[in-house]
Amino acid sequence: MSGEPEYLEQSHTTGGFRTEFYIPDTLCYLAGHFPDAPLVPAFAQIQWVIESLRLHFDEPCRSWSIERVKFVAPLFPSRTYQMEIARDGATPRFQFRISDATNVCTTGSLRTSPQN
Repeated sequence: MSGEPEYLEQSHTTGGFRTEFYIPDTLCYLAGHFPDAPLVPAFAQIQWVIESLRLHFDEPCRSWSIERVKFVAPLFPSRTYQMEIARDGATPRFQFRISDATNVCTTGSLRTSPQN
């Protein structure tokens, strides 16, 4: 069991990137969350956003702060989603969105704290 989704396709966008991913039934975070109707916990979604930021942006940072996050719809296993992340101008702030083919599921913004 892995804690990562299966990343399918990635592309650059203006100021950021987009990645398509699939959530397998074997995702470790689904165990016990919830047995009869599994869904991806909020902390896992935030972890994926932060890991994607580290991978796609040259942003040295000591820590991240969540400025805003809204979980609009759950993420379910055996489905494909898109994650979009973009830098908010020249600031150390990033906007993100996770959606399926028809609905926005999660939106928010993160800010980096520079390394000292």
